[in-house]
Amino acid sequence: LRLKCLLVERDVTNLLEKSFQNKKSNLTHSEKETLDELCRNKDIVIKPADKGGGLVIMPRALYNHEVFRQLENTSYYQALPSDPTTLFQSEIEKFIQEAHFHQLISDKEMRYLLNRSLTRPVFYIVPKVHKTLVNPPGRPIQLYQMFIRMLYWQLWPLPHCILTFHIMKV
Repeated sequence: LRLKCLLVERDVTNLLEKSFQNKKSNLTHSEKETLDELCRNKDIVIKPADKGGGLVIMPRALYNHEVFRQLENTSYYQALPSDPTTLFQSEIEKFIQEAHFHQLISDKEMRYLLNRSLTRPVFYIVPKVHKTLVNPPGRPIQLYQMFIRMLYWQLWPLPHCILTFHIMKV
């Protein structure tokens, strides 16, 4: 059985190596250089279009103006006095330490969970070029849902009984 596993592992490794070796770029050398140059240009922003699957290249100043216009809409956004990420992180740490104190998780599990860091949510816009090509409005993308998912996934390794214990206690 062990020999069979080693042979299968070798075959899979060979197959993967061959598939990576046969991959060729669909860009010419000149196109690749142009793309690299565009990516290094700090005066432009490259974003996906809101609809249609296209790419939009726009001046950074115009992009920033639209982002700030969106964020200044107080019907949807408000400035926070401080970054709440550290508060979330500290609450998670307290929760994990409490679970460890009640011997619901081991030392190893606690170290694993405490070594994970949160990434702050991101806000950006995708230009609505289907509306107008000149100064297109942007559709705001808030990655707060992803941030909440990250909080959830940080706690996911904890057994269900620990999460239930904490919820019932609150």
